[in-house]
Amino acid sequence: MGALVPIGAAALLAAARLLPTARARGKTRKLDLPGAVLATLGVGALVHGVTQAGTHGWRTPTAVTGLAVGVTALAAFAAVEARYAAAPLLPPRLVRMHPVWVGNAVMLLAGACFIPMWYFLSLYMQDELHYGALATGAGFLPHTLVGIAAARLAPTVMRHTGARTLIVGSALL
Repeated sequence: MGALVPIGAAALLAAARLLPTARARGKTRKLDLPGAVLATLGVGALVHGVTQAGTHGWRTPTAVTGLAVGVTALAAFAAVEARYAAAPLLPPRLVRMHPVWVGNAVMLLAGACFIPMWYFLSLYMQDELHYGALATGAGFLPHTLVGIAAARLAPTVMRHTGARTLIVGSALL
């Protein structure tokens, strides 16, 4: 944990020095504070409710309250974004677009596959192959490097094949 503090501090300094500010880009936007608070409260309460349900059961007051507060806050977030926000965090027109729904569904399915895969691979490497933490981390390097390379190549490939062909081909691969 102690090694992460200098790395994080270096990243913050580099970001403050190298990333352009909103003024430098010529754009200034107001923060949709009610939307940000409601979204944060909603997701946080849902996570709390699910965590409590996993520990104490789905019918316990803490789980039910967390889930109810989360659903209510996210419903309020949707209402605020649709009716009251001058600069919504999530514009309603964006949510209504078919390609956005399809993309979100694909990302949900990909996340449902890959996140558990990384978890179980780390357990496999440490418990079955008896790798230490460093060797397990190094075991993920090929996957990480291929992901970086694919992200760099994707725009070029998409210009030649089109978005749909690239996504379907990548999913099949």
